[in-house]
Amino acid sequence: MNPNVFSAYALISRFKSLGVSHAVVSPGSRSTPLAYVANDLLETHVVIDERDAGFLALGISEATAMPCLVITTSGSAPTHLFPSITESFYSNIPLIVLTADRPHEVRGRGAPQTIDQINLYGTHVRYFADALCPHDESSQEYWQSFADEMFSASTGQNSPAGPVHLNIGMREPL
Repeated sequence: MNPNVFSAYALISRFKSLGVSHAVVSPGSRSTPLAYVANDLLETHVVIDERDAGFLALGISEATAMPCLVITTSGSAPTHLFPSITESFYSNIPLIVLTADRPHEVRGRGAPQTIDQINLYGTHVRYFADALCPHDESSQEYWQSFADEMFSASTGQNSPAGPVHLNIGMREPL
C-alpha cells in the first residue's frame, strides 16, 4: 500500500473510532491520499473554495457537537481557512484541520505557491504538529497517537474546545 494512503487510513480510521463522522475536503493533488480515505470512511463533502469549506466544517461541528475534519492541499490553500479557524477558536467549537504539505526536504523552494505552513494559524489553534512524511517509517501507532491528541484537544477534554491543526508532508507518488 502507498505509504501516504496507509498513514491517512491510520489517522482517519482512528478519528472515526473516536466519533468523527464528517469531513469537508477542498481537493488538490497533494491532499489526494487524505481525501481518498476520508471519502471511504466518513460522510464527505467536497467544496472547491477553501473559505467555504472551512465554514461548512465549522457548521457541521457546531450542529453535531463533534469535530469535523477539514482537509486542504498545500500552498496558499490552507490560508483561506483562517477565518473559520478563528471563529472556531473564539466560539470553542471543535474543528480538526488536516493540511497536506510538501516533503520537508523541498519546503521553501521550487513551486511558486509554496508557503511556510508551520504554525500557520499561530495561537488560534489548541494543538499543532508537523508530522513526519509517511515515507519516514512512521507506524500506524504514530498516526493514531496524533488522532488521539488532536481529538482530545479539539473537544476540550483538557482545555476549551476549538480548532487543531496537523500538517503532513507527503512525497510523491501521492
